[in-house]
Amino acid sequence: MLAPISIREEAVSPKTDEFLARQPGGLIYDASSYTGLIDAMARCRTSQISCYQNGALVAFMPIATRQAAGFKVVNSLPYFGSHGGPLIDVRIGGPAKEQLLDALLSYLNSYCAANNIDAITIVTNPFLEETADWLVENFKCDHSVFRVGQYQQLPAKGDGVDAIEAALQACFDPLRMRNIRKAQKSGVTIRKSMEWPDFFFLYEASKLNMEANGLSSKTVEFYRYVFEQFSAKNSHLYIAEQGGAPIAALLNLSFNGNYEYFVPATLHEHRNSQPSSLLIYESMKDAAINNGLLWNWGGSGDGTGGVYDFKKKWGASDSRYYYLNKIYNPEILLLTPEDLKNNFPYFFVAPFDKLLGVPRAASDTTTA
Repeated sequence: MLAPISIREEAVSPKTDEFLARQPGGLIYDASSYTGLIDAMARCRTSQISCYQNGALVAFMPIATRQAAGFKVVNSLPYFGSHGGPLIDVRIGGPAKEQLLDALLSYLNSYCAANNIDAITIVTNPFLEETADWLVENFKCDHSVFRVGQYQQLPAKGDGVDAIEAALQACFDPLRMRNIRKAQKSGVTIRKSMEWPDFFFLYEASKLNMEANGLSSKTVEFYRYVFEQFSAKNSHLYIAEQGGAPIAALLNLSFNGNYEYFVPATLHEHRNSQPSSLLIYESMKDAAINNGLLWNWGGSGDGTGGVYDFKKKWGASDSRYYYLNKIYNPEILLLTPEDLKNNFPYFFVAPFDKLLGVPRAASDTTTA
């Protein structure tokens, strides 16, 4: 007989982190440090729906709520492709796991009704594809957006540095190794940093890169928050220098052995020296040396194009995830893309091409 479930909404806390540390699918997006960042950046309130059996936390789902323009929206989770969705204790499977998923989904629907939620989006975990498939079948969403994630396993630390290097290089396309050697021959060196001037350099370099491509960049407040609130255990900043001056940087975030390729940036005039290739190589090697298990390259759209190919040439494998969007109040579809961007920054409210009166050729589908 399955144990009774106690379920409630509560704050994200260190208790959540303790649970996550036991779960292979536990990513930093669910951790208290990151949900605190989401609250600060997206100006929302993040909490979690928690399931208990026999007094122990056995499953949960993070939710972030923002109210603006007369509407209230929930994401799990918002902010630049953060993942959410249900996470079930890895030791639980079969009917017991489905019972917990049913309980979470039932509570979520009741929560949205009781709190007058107008729209909700669940961004599923790319490493919990079975759970994602269950949600696709049972969530009964109005709009589903498919995405491809990319990742790769890191070599084991116990094999030693030489073996780590050999294992990584065996994954890389020959072009990547040529780029790495070119950076080394060009005098590019890599150092790790926890100093604010280096975080600020990454902010400025990333802003230039993103603006050149017509994309939104993370604000300086994001870098300040990571610098001040994240520990060296979870935040890893690498600086590429040439002639003693910084020319590129890479910020990775990690939790529970899972490393997130988070913010890369290279000064345009130095791209020919290939500093980003050496940054990635050295940071992947460092992650493996520090007991890293998995390198998460993040989302790559629909699995086509230059970004996807770039990651594939490092040896990345594919995973799948979804943006599952449900509209409770159709009036929210009367808003324009600009309304959504201004009132719900970093949230996925609805696909832009589903907004009433907006042509299907609208170029963007999310504000996140």
